Amino acid sequence: MTHDHDHDHHHDHDHHHDHDHHHDHDHHHDHDHHHDHDHTHAHTHESIDEYGISISEHEGALIASLSLEISGNYDAAEQELAAKLASLAAAVTAAGGIVGHIKATLAGDTTVSTLSTTGSAVHVTRGKGTASKAEIAAIVLTISEPDLRSAVQTTLLTA
Repeated sequence: MTHDHDHDHHHDHDHHHDHDHHHDHDHHHDHDHHHDHDHTHAHTHESIDEYGISISEHEGALIASLSLEISGNYDAAEQELAAKLASLAAAVTAAGGIVGHIKATLAGDTTVSTLSTTGSAVHVTRGKGTASKAEIAAIVLTISEPDLRSAVQTTLLTA
C-alpha cells in the first residue's frame, strides 16, 4: 500500500513586508534668518512732489496725502472739498484703481469737518476746531503711482 501523499505544500503566503521606511530625518535647518535690513523705512518711498502730494506704499496699497488751503466761506469750502473727494474717487476708478478709502478733514476758524468716501457718497461729519485747511488722505489699490498722482492733481488741485 503506497500512500502517495502528494500534498504539495505550496504555502504561497506572499510575504511582501512593505515596511514603509519613513526615516524621519528631522529636517530642521536652523539657518537663523536674521536679515537685519533696517526696517525703519516701512514706507518704501514717500515721495512728495512740488504740489505737496505725498504718496507712500503700505501693504500693497498706495496712500496719497496732501494739505489744501480752501479759501472762502466754510460751507462752500466743505462742499468744494466733498466734490473734490468724489471726483478723485471717480478719477481713481477711471484709471483702473480701486478706492479703499478717501478721507479728509476740513478745519475752519471754529469748525472742523471730517469727510470720507469709499467711492460712492461722501460722508461729512462736522465738529468743532480751529484752522483753515484740508488734510486729505486717499488709500487706493491696483493703480500706479503716476496715475494716482495725476488723479490727485487733476481733481484736488484744480479750483
